[in-house]
Amino acid sequence: MKSVLLNVLKVIWTILRVIFVIVGSLGSIAAGLFFLLCIGGLLLYALATGWENAIDLCTPSILASLGIFIGFILIRVLGTFQPE
Repeated sequence: MKSVLLNVLKVIWTILRVIFVIVGSLGSIAAGLFFLLCIGGLLLYALATGWENAIDLCTPSILASLGIFIGFILIRVLGTFQPE
């Protein structure tokens, strides 16, 4: 009985690991692209209004995109974890 339960838990953990790797990979790619989009917006806004206004406006979105990127990387790392 104990080995059957252990095998069921291993299968569930394997499915969760695959989901974490897929979600983490796709999410980190999307967050990286969003980060590049924020940097591009910063540069364009700096050309239009000056660096001081651009940095004030774009800093929160850049920091948020970096936080999301790091979060998705941690989800992917959790998916590659093998407790054995």
